[in-house]
Amino acid sequence: MIRTKPTGANLLTLTELEAFAAKISRDDNGCWNWTGSITTTGYGEYWNRARGFVHVLVHRLVLELIHKDIRGLIPDHQCENTRCCNPAHMTLGTQADNVLRGNSPQAKNRLKTHCPKGHEYTPENTYIRPSKNWRECRACWRSLEATDAISE
Repeated sequence: MIRTKPTGANLLTLTELEAFAAKISRDDNGCWNWTGSITTTGYGEYWNRARGFVHVLVHRLVLELIHKDIRGLIPDHQCENTRCCNPAHMTLGTQADNVLRGNSPQAKNRLKTHCPKGHEYTPENTYIRPSKNWRECRACWRSLEATDAISE
């Protein structure tokens, strides 16, 4: 997702930055936990009232303060703590990278090495359906085709 508004790093004065930093609490795991407002999905959020209630996600703001421009990139919490804003705990990547590193159905399916019938997903035995971008087992296809041929 590419932002059309200015990045969060351009929105803080030194006084605002000090108030922002006061809402970060470090824990024993090295996480910098946001103690301010949290989104419904558990991410730290910052409302910059001095600039007209500009809303930014805390982990993005910290990365913008360090890296300047992260537009088009998605921060991924390696610590899996959505309140954490420690830049050392995050990597930048694409949305697809982020989904596949998480606990989504796509990530779980990517880890599967065999089809539901037990055939291994090898390059020779795997068909990637372009329209859906999912894997199909060629051995299962052959088995299904043989069954259909017998029943006809």
